[in-house]
Amino acid sequence: MNQNQDKFSIAVEGFDLATIAKTADTVFAVSPDLILTYVNPAWFKFSRENHGEPSISKQFGLGSQLADAIPPVLREFYQAAYRKALETGTVWQHEYECSSADTFRLYRQFAYPFRNRNGLLIVNSLIKECAHDISKRPPFPPERALYQTEAGLITLCSNCRRAQRVSEPDHWDWVPDWVGSVPPGITGGICPLCYDYYWKYPTRAA
Repeated sequence: MNQNQDKFSIAVEGFDLATIAKTADTVFAVSPDLILTYVNPAWFKFSRENHGEPSISKQFGLGSQLADAIPPVLREFYQAAYRKALETGTVWQHEYECSSADTFRLYRQFAYPFRNRNGLLIVNSLIKECAHDISKRPPFPPERALYQTEAGLITLCSNCRRAQRVSEPDHWDWVPDWVGSVPPGITGGICPLCYDYYWKYPTRAA
């Protein structure tokens, strides 16, 4: 066990580090001010398999601020939920999507406060995985002219990864090419369907 893990094992109370290290769930921990203090091996595995390495480890290594890794449009939602879990000592949970170009994936996130309130253990568990249903999410070609603003930006939903049309902003299309290989000029947003289901009425997804 390295020095960072030794420090973490002192801070974490009520959890078994060996179990956390072995689980297939992606697990990380944060301090009360939401500084990243621990990531388990599954965190690195998920990052590698989804083409996130080595940039993820470089940008969001131990000691980095978790808020920097959360899309701005969702940042206050998660920060408020984590603060409440720390203040009340109660477990918080929430569903979210994290799909690849070929596979639909739904996760449930649990934020467990340490018993000594010295941080949170955050567990991300896969609850559904299947091929995309093209009848519900038909693929669209990556035609930048349909989605790129005058400023050169393309807005993708930070949850479902669909792209917002410029001329019809209420329409969000599934463009798998931009999920598998993110093009330059991408910015994050939230489509109306995801906002209503996951964030406006979050207890429905909890």
